[in-house]
Amino acid sequence: MTPDPDGPLLSVVIPTRNRMATLVHSIANVLESGDDLEVVVHDTSDDPHAWDDVALRFRGEPRLRYAYTSPPQSFAETFDKAVSLARGRYVTIIGDDDGVLPQLLDCTRMIDRLGWEALTPSTPAAYNWPDFRHLYYGDADAGRLSVRPFTGEWEQVDVARELDRTARGGFQEFGRLPRIYYGVVRRDRLELLRERAGAHFVGTSPDISGAVGLATVVSRLVRLDYPVFLPGSSANSGAGRSGMKKHVGTLEDTPQTAAFAATWPDEVPPFYAVQTVWAQAALATLDALGETATKSHFGMARLHAQALVHNHHHRGTIMRSLRSNVARMSVARRVTTWATFGVAVGREVLVRARGLFYRVTKRGYYQHDHTQSDLPDIAAAGEALQQHLSGSHSDLPVIGPPH
Repeated sequence: MTPDPDGPLLSVVIPTRNRMATLVHSIANVLESGDDLEVVVHDTSDDPHAWDDVALRFRGEPRLRYAYTSPPQSFAETFDKAVSLARGRYVTIIGDDDGVLPQLLDCTRMIDRLGWEALTPSTPAAYNWPDFRHLYYGDADAGRLSVRPFTGEWEQVDVARELDRTARGGFQEFGRLPRIYYGVVRRDRLELLRERAGAHFVGTSPDISGAVGLATVVSRLVRLDYPVFLPGSSANSGAGRSGMKKHVGTLEDTPQTAAFAATWPDEVPPFYAVQTVWAQAALATLDALGETATKSHFGMARLHAQALVHNHHHRGTIMRSLRSNVARMSVARRVTTWATFGVAVGREVLVRARGLFYRVTKRGYYQHDHTQSDLPDIAAAGEALQQHLSGSHSDLPVIGPPH
């Protein structure tokens, strides 16, 4: 990935598979956000001609680039190929049902001028496509844009400290690490990661692998509490499947984990769920990088506790995994690990109960400053969000230089 002096400031990379109906609107949204960017689409759809209608709509658009790879291909391989196509000085990845705001380019210009290596913004705004359904709440949120309160503040993050904290928590919180998915990273940092690990992404989850890997090569990270990305949730997306509680299954029968079933780490319960996939991707990345010190701080008991609370139907598998790990420890460590597990279970139960209370009362995470319904696609939702920000005078903050 040699730097292209004639390339744009920002490459917005979109891996896609069998979802042209949402992709076409995501592309339109990104292209409306500015000129000093490119949209890079890497397609692994079953039908190699699925792109034809999309290409016709954007015919003659020089900022749009497309590549096709026949399936099957792992998530990591798909994302790795997609990023390798980027020519921008900075790179971000979004999903094929997501959007961005014009402020994303403004932020990228600021961090480029001041010498930041990466930007990790919060995501206080979100959009549910009209086909989105929740197992318990049905279509109540379908077609809706929701905006939670945000401060408009920025801060410099101690990346090494955050990576250690994330490891001790079982690799279940990544919001303060450098991210390429819903984040912006300077391309030379991505190239350094690839040189060290052999690939940009390894394991089951590219976004988690990218966050952990980038945390070992990025030191100047700024975090911004302002909506510059607009995550979308459609029926066939990861968020959509999670809403219907379909993000769980066996390793062998789930495409995302089947190739890793034989080499699944002993420290992670052997079944497919959000918690286990994240942990496997993080550990595989640390192994590829030879980061043994960080891996030694892995919160195995905390991972098992969160997996148990969120996936109680797999409690037998989880508890067998935990007992197997504990059996290899000294007596003192066994006592500490069981105590840590018990405390973590109690804490996670309280977190879930509080989350349910907040959802019912529309407080905390579910408190919204603004909602708007009956929006047909991500492009329309992006326009509505931009109008809300303008009307509420929520100006993009000026980011200062790194310390």
